[in-house]
Amino acid sequence: MKKVKSKKKWIAIIAIVLVAGLVVGLYFKSKTGASAMEDYDIGVEAIPLAKQDLSDSINVTGKVESQNVWVATTEVEAKVKELNVSLGDRVEVGDVLCTFDETELREQIKEMETQIAEGKAQEDAERQATINEAQTALNSAQSAQTSLVAEAQAEVDAAQKAYDDGKKDDELSKKDLADLKDALTAAKKNLTEVTNDAAAQVASAQTSLDNASASTSSTSSSSVSDLNKLKRQLNELTVVAEQAGVVTQLNVSKGSIPNGSLMTIEDDSALKVNVGISEKDILKIQEGMEASITSNALPDEEIKGKVTQVINFATSDSAVPSEEGSTSSGASYSANIDIEPGSKLLLGMSVKVNIMISNEGESLAVPYDSIAEDEDGNSFIYRGTDNGDGTYTIEKVTVTVGNKNDYYTAIDGDVAEGDIIVLYPEMVAEGDSVALSVVDGTTDLSYESEGETEEW
Repeated sequence: MKKVKSKKKWIAIIAIVLVAGLVVGLYFKSKTGASAMEDYDIGVEAIPLAKQDLSDSINVTGKVESQNVWVATTEVEAKVKELNVSLGDRVEVGDVLCTFDETELREQIKEMETQIAEGKAQEDAERQATINEAQTALNSAQSAQTSLVAEAQAEVDAAQKAYDDGKKDDELSKKDLADLKDALTAAKKNLTEVTNDAAAQVASAQTSLDNASASTSSTSSSSVSDLNKLKRQLNELTVVAEQAGVVTQLNVSKGSIPNGSLMTIEDDSALKVNVGISEKDILKIQEGMEASITSNALPDEEIKGKVTQVINFATSDSAVPSEEGSTSSGASYSANIDIEPGSKLLLGMSVKVNIMISNEGESLAVPYDSIAEDEDGNSFIYRGTDNGDGTYTIEKVTVTVGNKNDYYTAIDGDVAEGDIIVLYPEMVAEGDSVALSVVDGTTDLSYESEGETEEW
């Protein structure tokens, strides 16, 4: 596609040309007089009206990744007996990746079973001894309860008899009778206290016995859990692939003891590209947009892709990739582009991705600087008609503007391909006869904006 310059650069160029023309004009005037100045014309820039591709796209870069990544993990803490894959190997679902040596694992299980059995026997013996002690304490409390209550009851009975006999003795003074009554009351109170205390002692002893009988192993439970884990590992001594793909990371070797992760397998039949998107472009990207992918490894191929995910939050201080492969620091958004199946791209390849924002196709279009508005708000351009003597007569043509990209705007009206269009309408007026400097439509122009260069 052609490259075109921004308005800012064009204005700078025209200004330089005008200044140069003015200097030359003044020079001619000083040397030859006013007539020479009138015959001199530096020309106004114009272009032939042509069709332009108004499609809009964003160019980014990225690396080929897999859509499906599976990490093989294990709980087995044993040596790798056989390793059947190497880095870069391709595997299918169900392929045996590695096996573990069960010798040490079975020895660990046997040793732990012995430890658990011995521990359980010791705990059972200690538990039974505790139960026996609690039972003895309960028996003692019950015996004491019977004895103490009987003794207190006998005191109450004796005090009751003495008081009853005193009431029958006419010679007994009132004071002595009152003392006998107080003794009876004290005996009854003591019986109540002794009964309650003895019952409390029995209840406490019964609780201790119940707790001892209900107690369970405190140390063997964790050991049993560890034993069960080892037994599960016996069923995991063979690791098989759960998805097809390429071994892209290998964390074990024959004879090594793994630490959780064994290897990573990436499906190379379902590929994607993760690309960084700049802040100025992220709102243009939507899921479902078509993309074309190219690689230096496949210079003659253009591979189709589709935006499947737009990650619309920024990662701070990250590298933002550019089309040229350089990076800049700052916030970056990203998107995932799924690659059509059957491509020859390999995992890890660097690629260029052109995301199609809009596919408008070709239309008659002019640089947006060529379009002006009249007092009524109507859009117009200036067209030059060749007079055959090196000058052009300027004609105002009302147009309707259509789709546009960063430089070109589509126009419709009484215009045709090949018409000579003035680039900067502010430099002419309708009816003027001026020399036009017509820029060849095939000329390779560059479009520069705020330090960035883009191709069209």
